[in-house]
Amino acid sequence: MQLINPAVEIKMVENTPDDPRQRKPDITKAKELLGWEPKVKLGVEKKN
Repeated sequence: MQLINPAVEIKMVENTPDDPRQRKPDITKAKELLGWEPKVKLGVEKKN
């Protein structure tokens, strides 16, 4: 079974003016309902 078509052309386009350059999702609901928090804090780069 083939899941993708490798011959499909990938087209890169510019973001629309209202597309945020950096996203800041609200994870409040995930914290309240599931007790979930991200494992990597925002703004911290993982060093190898």
